[in-house]
Amino acid sequence: MARKHHVQAAKRAAKEQRARRDEVKRRQRVAERRRTGLTMLAGIAVGAVLIASVVFVRWNPTRVGYVAGASAAAKKAGCTGVRNDGLAGKQALSTAVRYRGRPPSSGNYNPDPLPEQPAFIDRKATVPLLTERGVHSLARGFVVGWYDATLPAAEVATLRSAATGATRFLAVPWRGGRLPGGRPFVLTSWQRTQRCRAVSAAVVNSFATTFGNAKRAPEEGGAGGSTLTPKPTASPTPRPSASLPR
Repeated sequence: MARKHHVQAAKRAAKEQRARRDEVKRRQRVAERRRTGLTMLAGIAVGAVLIASVVFVRWNPTRVGYVAGASAAAKKAGCTGVRNDGLAGKQALSTAVRYRGRPPSSGNYNPDPLPEQPAFIDRKATVPLLTERGVHSLARGFVVGWYDATLPAAEVATLRSAATGATRFLAVPWRGGRLPGGRPFVLTSWQRTQRCRAVSAAVVNSFATTFGNAKRAPEEGGAGGSTLTPKPTASPTPRPSASLPR
């Protein structure tokens, strides 16, 4: 009888031991599944953050290189969207500046900006340091529409008319050869560019209204110069230009 009780006790002990082992294994499996789930969730979260970061960087409208979509009027005139450009300098120099941009939307400039009037400068005008003074106008929050020698006479007439009706807008001939991309008319504000195949008064007015007195311009709201002839500079030794060669 005692032997039978001993055997039964041993069986109960073995059963309890197996149950404890099974419970330990069950808890281990639950913990492992929890760890795996947390790892997967963490991976998904990191991936989502990375994707969101890439999307934000690519579509961030304030980043350099971002191009806003062109309006219907801009597309009709063969214009690109408005591009955010990098800063190429903002020092006043009395000498000629070699610009990276064609045309520049920022950079070092002549101490004397262009006057507010005439708003249209004829491409035959002999104005010294014309580009450098135009860039100073950009620094003061003006919009400059550059046009090269290939712009047809009819388009030039449209530009002359548009310049008369726009606020803080200057039409300036580009003296650096043909403007790139087959687009002989380019609108610029400080660090922004829009290139066009044709002149549209609607596009000019929209650009001037949106980007005139741009907050990023270093001398925003400044007045234009008083004459097309540059004022003499008081600086006998101009600082070297930080702009890159053409």
